Amino acid sequence: MKTFRIFSAWLVGNHDAPDQAREDWRKTGITLMPIGRAFDVVRLPEPLVQAALGTEGRSFAHSDFGLEESLGGPVIHDGHGRNYYAIVPPGTVTEWRASAPGAECLSHGTYLGVPATGILEYDATHPIYWATLGGASRFCDPASVSLLVRVGSVRLAEAEGDRQGAGGAAFDLHQLTLEVEASDAHPEGECARTHMLCRTCWKPAPIAIMYGGPMANCRVCCFAWAVHHDPELCWARSYPSDGDEEDILAGRVRALVPRLIAARAALGEIADTP
Repeated sequence: MKTFRIFSAWLVGNHDAPDQAREDWRKTGITLMPIGRAFDVVRLPEPLVQAALGTEGRSFAHSDFGLEESLGGPVIHDGHGRNYYAIVPPGTVTEWRASAPGAECLSHGTYLGVPATGILEYDATHPIYWATLGGASRFCDPASVSLLVRVGSVRLAEAEGDRQGAGGAAFDLHQLTLEVEASDAHPEGECARTHMLCRTCWKPAPIAIMYGGPMANCRVCCFAWAVHHDPELCWARSYPSDGDEEDILAGRVRALVPRLIAARAALGEIADTP
């Protein structure tokens, strides 16, 4: 409870009129606070969150618990507006890259309805409440929020493809795995690789099992992606000999040539469009 009191005092201290904020909370349970000064906010539509957490058709409490486990920081839920709002560090908006319909990082020039820290569940009187206060942390981890957006986007796209009879999703997170056939390169049937290079900042991004499959999560640039294990290439990297690794890589490059040509043609058409 002491942590919640400190968090409450911190919120009020960043209001334009702290006394007014306290009075609003006492009378109505909610007050408007400026975004961008002490924190930014990522707006997360309910369907996106539910798709990422697998809580479609279940009570708000299931999504709230999932957010507490996934984001590790405070999140507000507007049960009428059907959006969640993850509290993230100020300045997050300048590095935010994840995109999905309705998902947006908000900062200066925007106000948010912030409920009193004692309002912790939805009801008709208080439709805006704290889905989670996040324990001792004042902020959600931006990389974790970004990952949730990307996973939710993929699963919504998969569901839409299934409804339209598209013949399968782009990729199924539940089918991804790092478990492989036991060998000298993969003792006990598991790949020992724990990091992948982020293609944005070129720093190691740790691999972890999240949202049903292995994902690399770069916390430097808030970018995450699903990991697909290539046992053939992994073996070659572990035991290169007689140019096998170079041959495999060359084969991968040759396979990409048609896509690169198509992409170049598409960019040329865009450039020629008046």
